[in-house]
Amino acid sequence: MKHNAKHMRIVAVDPCLKGFGFAVLEGGTRLVDWGVARVWGTGEKEFVARVEDLLLRYRSKCLVLEDLDNVRRVSRKTRRVRVLEEYGKRSRLQLLRVSRASVRAAFQDAGVTKREIALAISNLFPELEPHLPPERKPWMSEDERMNVFDAVALALTTGAS
Repeated sequence: MKHNAKHMRIVAVDPCLKGFGFAVLEGGTRLVDWGVARVWGTGEKEFVARVEDLLLRYRSKCLVLEDLDNVRRVSRKTRRVRVLEEYGKRSRLQLLRVSRASVRAAFQDAGVTKREIALAISNLFPELEPHLPPERKPWMSEDERMNVFDAVALALTTGAS
């Protein structure tokens, strides 16, 4: 099945502690779906199954992940990205990896902090504005809704969406 780039759907996934944030974009300009998916199991099997469900639901053959090749610290996020990379290769998905530096470069006019990038994304997609978390204080952990904005940023940075 050939996909017209104008109508190609991509799924961007940003793993977090309790699951993952995701965004589905069509043609790079239309936000089809977004959210935070909870994964209750500690193993990776349920995690991969939830991502696979997303890909099947939206009939996407393109998965966007953060490029963590230069990350030294091994965390649950790093492990889950690696597991999705392996799943993508086995499933013959088009796997696009985007570095944090590329995201910052793509949004350099908006600013370089995650909050500034999230504000720029909420301006591009007004439907996300009510989901923008409050500004984070130094003693606060990151709001899981920020993973949705991270996933959208990854998708927009690919240029393939």
